[in-house]
Amino acid sequence: MAKTYYAEGRQIANLLRGLFGLLAIVLYFYLIPGLHWSFFFIFLFAGVIAAEIIGTMWTKSRRKKSAKNTKASAQPSTRQKVHRTAKQSASTKTKRKLTDEEIIHADIDTLSGTDFERLIELYYKDHGYDVSGSAAQAITKSI
Repeated sequence: MAKTYYAEGRQIANLLRGLFGLLAIVLYFYLIPGLHWSFFFIFLFAGVIAAEIIGTMWTKSRRKKSAKNTKASAQPSTRQKVHRTAKQSASTKTKRKLTDEEIIHADIDTLSGTDFERLIELYYKDHGYDVSGSAAQAITKSI
């Protein structure tokens, strides 16, 4: 089966397009013989349009059902709440320079670019590498 609701709607539209095409052929040649040839194309075109509309409606209804089920059953976990609170508090704090200890114990997602560079600098120094400067220092020296 399809992996997304959109793909599922496309599959249904394709199936209905084929069925409506066959119905147009049967309608034109066997049920109402003697019609002008333009009616054949009108029947085909109407079948394609109807199939597209039904496929789109199917996709929308499936997404609505999924959204209702997800909202009803999805209670945010404690970890998500803590993470969200940490991000909010990090964004509302005034920008200050974190100490090395704070950087080491901080959540990596809440670090600014400069603090992340300092974290990497501390990591390499801890492993015995010589770190001469960071990109932030190089930028401030060149300005």
